[in-house]
Amino acid sequence: MNIETRIIEYLNKRGFRAYANVPATRPKSFLTVERTGGGLDNYVIDRPTVAIQTWGKKRLDASELAYSVRDAMVQMANEKDICKVSINTICNFPDLESGSARYQLVVDLVTI
Repeated sequence: MNIETRIIEYLNKRGFRAYANVPATRPKSFLTVERTGGGLDNYVIDRPTVAIQTWGKKRLDASELAYSVRDAMVQMANEKDICKVSINTICNFPDLESGSARYQLVVDLVTI
């Protein structure tokens, strides 16, 4: 399973605008999903670490989106082949290149 694709599909079905990359034409608010690490146990259990970045016009917008995504991600533990979802951290993570407001969630999952 490609966990990035799975999370993007899951969040889009819940009304978020989730992408693998920052879209060329940026919506007012959106999020990006990127696997940043994690290991594989016995070729069956995957333990991905995923960064989800929430983007908004203002810091408050990005922050509120991050907490909405957090609540949705916790519920992802009820999905098929997803055994555990833990929110590792949520933090302000402004994009210095574009000057955009951005927050980042680091999410640890266990999947089969």
